[in-house]
Amino acid sequence: MRLSIHHKPGAVLTAAFAGVALTAALGLPAQATETTTDANGLTGGISVEQFEALKVAPSLRDASGTVSVYVQFTGEGAFEQTQPEEVKEGKADPVVNKPLVEEIRSNIASQAESVAAEADASPLYTTTNPLPGTAIIGDAEAIRALASRDDVARITKIVPKTIGNKGADIDTRALNTWVERKQTGEGITIAVLDTGIDYTHSDFGGPGTLEAYAAAQASPTIPAADTGLVDPAKFIGGYDLVGDDYDADPSSPTYQPVPRPDLNPLDCGGHGSHVAGTAAGYGTNDDGTTYRGDYSTLTAEQVNGMRIGPGSAPGAQLVSIRVFGCAGSSEVVGQALDYVLDPNGDGDFSDRAQVVNMSLGSDYSPVDDPENDIVDKLTQQGILSVVASGNAGDVYDIG
Repeated sequence: MRLSIHHKPGAVLTAAFAGVALTAALGLPAQATETTTDANGLTGGISVEQFEALKVAPSLRDASGTVSVYVQFTGEGAFEQTQPEEVKEGKADPVVNKPLVEEIRSNIASQAESVAAEADASPLYTTTNPLPGTAIIGDAEAIRALASRDDVARITKIVPKTIGNKGADIDTRALNTWVERKQTGEGITIAVLDTGIDYTHSDFGGPGTLEAYAAAQASPTIPAADTGLVDPAKFIGGYDLVGDDYDADPSSPTYQPVPRPDLNPLDCGGHGSHVAGTAAGYGTNDDGTTYRGDYSTLTAEQVNGMRIGPGSAPGAQLVSIRVFGCAGSSEVVGQALDYVLDPNGDGDFSDRAQVVNMSLGSDYSPVDDPENDIVDKLTQQGILSVVASGNAGDVYDIG
């Protein structure tokens, strides 16, 4: 069954992970730790009220009306609970324990349902792999009250993301890596969180015609390899989490915040294809056909003569997780990050991506953006996140 699942331009991918056989005894799922309170109503030296207030992010404390938030649960996600350190360090293949993963996911799903019901909120998505938690939309005051629950670790306001990609300004020396080190990203999977990928484009091994795009657009799922519309050696799957008309920006005339997911993450708008090509496109010849030559023999003159130059890692494979509609912003990036560890959702982390490409963001966004926590956890779990920064001139934290 095929998977139906922004990258800062110029990032050079030169690593491939070698897997070794691993046998390890794994324990039961980690249990959420309960808050203990003494006779004076103090938790760790502070009052219960103060402790609960600390669970609510600053950007949410004074919010009113309807808000979108991420409620992080105590404990760890399925990946952390089932995988030893050797896997996170890229020294071993993932341990396959599907029953345990499914048990963990089921428990987290139950928590998510309980939280949404208690706050009378609408569920947006639930994460189970890097972090346990759920995104909900509801009344700010009712959501803040969830901090009294022992199984809630943190509540943060979701920051809507918009696309952003200004082009590569610095020579990354990717060509030197292909020629001198014979490394093109082979063995690496890049998950692109964006507007989708036009997998029919010749930069990704497709036919590169309007007819091919139209045929793919008419398909409810990713077309099979035998249709000739997709190159399975480059594009290995993906999901559309939102649908064409999704737009999470309440100030937009196209505001439509309800995701309508489907199994075909074909690009709408071109931005995702742009950044995916920058990351891992094959490159196209001057006549528009796919470049199929030897990257280790290319010269700068030959690359400059191409219609589209190869991506930084032309040997890498691509997974598209579409988080944007045809216009506007997105509040489901956290959900997409959850897919990165297990793109097809079968409980086996062997197909996880090694790189997450996010050419997206929010201008001057707060540090308590919940997706920061998920990215941090993915980093601890051996996943490299490459994220746009400074597109709006907010370069105070770059360097």
